[in-house]
Amino acid sequence: MKFYCGIDLSARDCHVCVIDQQLKIVVQQKLRNELPRICQLLSPYKANLKIVVESTFNWYWLIDGLQAEGFADYSV
Repeated sequence: MKFYCGIDLSARDCHVCVIDQQLKIVVQQKLRNELPRICQLLSPYKANLKIVVESTFNWYWLIDGLQAEGFADYSV
């Protein structure tokens, strides 16, 4: 099954939402901007996950970190 993730990235926090192919919300959570915690939250969906990040600035660390952790399908 494919999953889709939207991350609304702010200066200190992010809102993460993951939906499945039927548009059912499987994860909806506000987190501190801590890469290990974000990766841990997304890891169950990693193999079939498309990520979109919304941010006006400060998104490089997140994209670089997700890429380093093997999350390959993302957009900014």
